[in-house]
Amino acid sequence: MALIGSNGSGKTTLARCTASLEQPDAGCFKFEQSGESAFLRPGLDVGVVLQGAQPWQRMTVSQNLMLPLQRVRGLTVTEAKERVQITLRAFGLDDRSESVAGSLSGGLKQRLMLARALGLEPKFLILDEVTSAMDAEWTERIRLHLLQYRQEYGATIVLISHQLNFVRRVATSVAYLANGKLIEYGAASNVLENPSSVSLQQFLMND
Repeated sequence: MALIGSNGSGKTTLARCTASLEQPDAGCFKFEQSGESAFLRPGLDVGVVLQGAQPWQRMTVSQNLMLPLQRVRGLTVTEAKERVQITLRAFGLDDRSESVAGSLSGGLKQRLMLARALGLEPKFLILDEVTSAMDAEWTERIRLHLLQYRQEYGATIVLISHQLNFVRRVATSVAYLANGKLIEYGAASNVLENPSSVSLQQFLMND
């Protein structure tokens, strides 16, 4: 599902609340897993890559991937190293494995943050503008990664993006927010091609 809307519409706040990074003033979140209601456990059930998120700057790329696999997933050193090698290759970071994360470009840092989140194999993934610093080639590769991940793990992915062409090619459903309220929600094709609200019509015209 994609969350779209102008800056200040509430997309990132909603994502932070969903991921338990911010406490809502009222209400609650429930997630259906196998027919039962359950709350997500940050780090285990939910993976989050927020806009502007940074890797651990003084650690190498490999260390950024290793640490959460050991601390959060409880993998042994051998198990973690095996998964790290697979992840490095998948995200085109194998030649940067021993580079200090702080020295990477913006696009490489985004790939590292996404690799770190997906490496934990969360059931629920929240991504906020994760391709904003990537070139067209890697934006497309990330799109394919997300589609494959959803298919293999049955994961739910919530994507926040201003790149509406990217949204059209990856999202199955779209929620449009404005001024902190949900204005439209439905199948991606319906919401993006046949918007019913004037607000969304204007928003799409500015794309």
